[in-house]
This record gives sequence, structure tokens and C-alpha cells, in this order.
Amino acid sequence: GFIFIQVGENCAQCFSRERHSIDTSKLGAVIRSFDLNEAQEEGVLSCIAARECSHKNTVKLIWGPPGTGKTKTASSILYSLLKRRCKTLTCAPTNVAVLELTSRFIRLVMKSLDYLTYGLGDIVLFGNKKRMRIDDDDDLFDIFLDYRANVLSKCFAPLSGWKHHLELMICLLEDPENQYHEYLNSEVKRDYEIDNDDYLKEEKELLAIANQQTNQEKRDIYSQGPNI
Repeated sequence: GFIFIQVGENCAQCFSRERHSIDTSKLGAVIRSFDLNEAQEEGVLSCIAARECSHKNTVKLIWGPPGTGKTKTASSILYSLLKRRCKTLTCAPTNVAVLELTSRFIRLVMKSLDYLTYGLGDIVLFGNKKRMRIDDDDDLFDIFLDYRANVLSKCFAPLSGWKHHLELMICLLEDPENQYHEYLNSEVKRDYEIDNDDYLKEEKELLAIANQQTNQEKRDIYSQGPNI
């Protein structure tokens, strides 16, 4: 079965208060929905109480054989801390462990979101992209640091980012008539370029057909041989 070991005793005052607070809050209902056994739920509540305790510093150790729910408990703790707006750093000795814990944690978070990935901004995953095979996991791609950096770089690009589009919007609001005329001029120019491209394309096609006909005529002449 699952074994939970405490390193440092619970603060009786804080643990009792936090447990009552959680039990009577929405977070308590969420934790109970995780389908944790008694030891796992005790581990989650103990870690949260230790986080909120102002009387003593305490380290908590969760231990158990394979398949006893350590990752499930850890992901539940992370979710509970996220709901309490606690900043948490999670590390593991292997990429497999990081990905497994993150996947479970993200599944819990996604269930609570109303609008797809909106709400994942406070969660960041980082590591070796190639070794972690992030491209193969759509659920983790949105929270991976490199992906976030690429998106932000596009947002701050000089000619296509937020600032550029805001400046265009300001110009439109300040001088709509002039902006409208510029728009019409750009449309005329674009149509001209399209027509010109179509004309050049047609010219190339006609030239290619003419060359084919000329080459065919030459082959016909050579195939007939000299007239005697």
C-alpha cells in the first residue's frame, strides 16, 4: 500500500486550521474528486498545511513502492498549490519522471479550464526539447518554455508584433480619412502587381509553347532527311 512518511511533525494548530479551511472550500471538493485514498489525501493536506504554517519550517517526504500513487499525489499537491497561487519549482532526476508528473498535473488543470488553454500562463516546462520529445506531446507543447519564447518573439517583432498593430490602430483612429485613402492606393497597387504577374506568366507560357513548336518543326525536318 501507499506509505507516507513525515520528516518533521505537523504544526497541530496550522494543520487543523488548514484542513478545516480546505474541507469547507471549493479546493476541498476538487481534492476529493481526485479519488485519492486516505494516505494520499493526508499527504496533500499535510503539504498544504506545511506551506501555510508560519510557526516552523518542515520538509515532507512522500515514499512508496512503484504503483502506489506517488505521482498522482504529487500532481494533486501541485494543483492545490497552483489554486492557492503558490510559486512552485518541480524537479526530477529523469525526463521520464518530469514528463509523467507534468502530464498528470496538466490533465488536472485542463479539467478546470473554461476556455481551452487559457489559464496555462502560470505553468512553464523547460528542459532538453529533443530528449523530452516535446513535439510528440500536444498537451505539453503549449507550456514548454521554447514554444513560449517563440510566440513572444513574434508578438514583439517590429513589423508584425503588438506594438506595430497598436500604432496602426492609433493612426486609423486619429486620421481615418487619410488611412482609408492609403488603403485604397495599396489595393490598387496590389491589383496592378497581380495583373502584371498574370501577364508575365501568360507571356512565359506562350513563349514556352512557341519554343516547343519550333523544336518540333526542327525534329520533323531532321527526320525527313535531305531531299534528293
